Amino acid sequence: MITSKKIQELTGLSARTLRYYEQLGLIRPERDASSNYRVYRENDVTTLQQILIFKKMGFKLSVIKDILQNPEFNLDAALELQMKMLNKQKQELEQVINNVKHTIQARKGEITMTDTEKFAGLKETLLQENEANYGDEVRHKYGEDIYEAAQEKFTKISESSYRDLVNNETKLIQNLHIVLLNPEKEIELKQSIFTEHQAWLKQLLPQYSTKIHLGIIQLYQCDSRFSAYYDKRAGAGATNLLVKICRLFLS
Repeated sequence: MITSKKIQELTGLSARTLRYYEQLGLIRPERDASSNYRVYRENDVTTLQQILIFKKMGFKLSVIKDILQNPEFNLDAALELQMKMLNKQKQELEQVINNVKHTIQARKGEITMTDTEKFAGLKETLLQENEANYGDEVRHKYGEDIYEAAQEKFTKISESSYRDLVNNETKLIQNLHIVLLNPEKEIELKQSIFTEHQAWLKQLLPQYSTKIHLGIIQLYQCDSRFSAYYDKRAGAGATNLLVKICRLFLS
């Protein structure tokens, strides 16, 4: 038997992600009789290895579950489809590589890049970073369909809409910073802070709702990676301030 801590070290998965996989029925850890802590068998380790391989290939968790649990699942057909997706990802990665290469050349004064060219590789890079840093947790909280829809919407975002997105977030961070330095300004700026955060989410989420908004700010407090985002940009305490203000308007 392997402890939860050891399985996290072996796989690099968080405790939250392991619990999510358990809820989906992908793994079924037992409980230690003396401590009631989760313990994992060797076949759980094998299953997690398979899940990570399929995730690396780009399979959704719902498909992975079918692969692992349905003996009649057409794996060959799924792999053929995945090959097409991997080729598409390869093309997108080559676009990012070319974008970085051209950026280096532009900084050296060897070529000139248009704003459109600079923007082309940026979206793919951000999508990959979001997937690596937050993918499992967001899927756990809101489900795969909502997460994939948000990713797709960002993929299709225009250059002007992206600038609006950045401007919105910049104003939000500036206002949070002002209130942290001058707490008396919270009354004056709290409406703007909430509106800017709401507008930012609506630009990213095709299925925005008050419930999702509340869930997102709850994530900010429950997961240090999320809470660090605004604290690093606006100052220590910015995340708690944002959560407090959003809850005021969403309640």
